[in-house]
Amino acid sequence: PRTRSTGLPPAVIYGHVGLAVTGLLTWIAFVTTAVTALAWTAAGLLLPVAGLGFATLALLIAGDRPAAPAQAGPQVPRGGRVPVLVIAGHGGAAALTILLVVLAALAA
Repeated sequence: PRTRSTGLPPAVIYGHVGLAVTGLLTWIAFVTTAVTALAWTAAGLLLPVAGLGFATLALLIAGDRPAAPAQAGPQVPRGGRVPVLVIAGHGGAAALTILLVVLAALAA
């Protein structure tokens, strides 16, 4: 099943958000306790988060392709689209987060 607004499977979206929140809570636990295993657990959780993020992006890109040849006349934009700069910013922040978490885990 797919959601109405984005056409994406809810499991992908909820999995991405759920794992990201779990990783954040694990990272907060590491910062407060300084247990190295928590840092590596948080770093390990970032990999499936990134994978689900890429899956979301791939499904959004695949959903933008027209199924039939373009018709003459004005094209109506699909509702609920996220601006490209927001997607690029989110991806850049995610890449920076992965880098900083891995570097901090190595330092721990």
